[in-house]
Amino acid sequence: MSTSAEGLSLVIIAHEDIYTSIARQREGLGAAYQERAATVVLSPAALGQLGLRDGDLIQLTGAAGTVVVKGTSDSAVEEGIGLMPISPYSNFLAGDDAVQGRMLNLRHIRVTARGAEGDVTPLSDLLVGWAHG
Repeated sequence: MSTSAEGLSLVIIAHEDIYTSIARQREGLGAAYQERAATVVLSPAALGQLGLRDGDLIQLTGAAGTVVVKGTSDSAVEEGIGLMPISPYSNFLAGDDAVQGRMLNLRHIRVTARGAEGDVTPLSDLLVGWAHG
């Protein structure tokens, strides 16, 4: 895990999350789903390096684009790793790179993380391409 003026380098591992799946089944792509989907779990040390606390916003920038999500910490997460549910947020960061996407439930997405202000990226902004593609 390296920190520079540009931010903290991380590898995001996207995974199936039962709570995100339940929120989508119950409500579709509504607020409860977005709340679950727009999260990244980091080590407490990583949040500290970013000068953030649980619940603060984090901007993640990968080769395919940038999203703003809510950050939380878990001491079980290894340094240099971020965990995200498989969702439009993690899929947006991964882009359509077939090499990274070979195993949908275990993507390794290289990103730069930094603190963010404002709001979580609206789910509708990530779905625009799907509606028109």
